[in-house]
Amino acid sequence: MTRASQAPPVVPLLIPPVAKFKIRTCQLLVTLDKYRNIVHALKAIKEAVEKGA
Repeated sequence: MTRASQAPPVVPLLIPPVAKFKIRTCQLLVTLDKYRNIVHALKAIKEAVEKGA
């Protein structure tokens, strides 16, 4: 077996891995109004957080 085909050494994690987490994506309608886009995005993010994301 050549060295190139060997797996790299395992590096221990300094922080224990997270067993479970939630993630949510937000698909938003974007307009030319930057302020409106930011307000809409913040509302969607807050809603996701309230649902546990």
